[in-house]
Amino acid sequence: MPVRPLDVLAEKMGILPEFRDARGNRVRTSEATQRGLLNAMGIEAGDDAQVTRSLELLEHDRWQRSLPPIQVAKADQEAAAVEIVLPADSQVLHWTLTLESGAAQSGNVDFPQLPLLETKDVQGRRLERRRLVIGTELPWGYHVLQVEPGSAQTTLVITPGHCWLPAAFERGARLWRSEEHTSE
Repeated sequence: MPVRPLDVLAEKMGILPEFRDARGNRVRTSEATQRGLLNAMGIEAGDDAQVTRSLELLEHDRWQRSLPPIQVAKADQEAAAVEIVLPADSQVLHWTLTLESGAAQSGNVDFPQLPLLETKDVQGRRLERRRLVIGTELPWGYHVLQVEPGSAQTTLVITPGHCWLPAAFERGARLWRSEEHTSE
């Protein structure tokens, strides 16, 4: 089945094609929900022509900044990683991760040694998108990643990967009930 441009746009904006509800049932994200969420984010997606134009604008924008505005990673999965766009002739990349607690981690890495994801010529300049792996033992929270060259920064959000549910709910118990109050 061919991939619809709306699905591509939704995924690029962080809208999952499906999700699991509180009971663990898999639910497909509807087209109306995708369009509504994209609209709420300020992304035009009312019809297929708007979706195509929005995809073109996103592609242009993703090569104009060194880091995405925000990166979300699950703590219970692989190491947190961020895609970085820099000129192809960049050499040493210095990064600093300031944790929500205020503690900081930092390091230097040779940009050409990072895994290459893609390249593109933008206004006569060769750019490369590479993947920087930050670490595997990051605490949940909102952290700030800064890189040099370029003085770019992003928010790195580490999530638990799923919402906490009471044990009774996971066993199928009802956690609420309705009551009727009468007065005499």
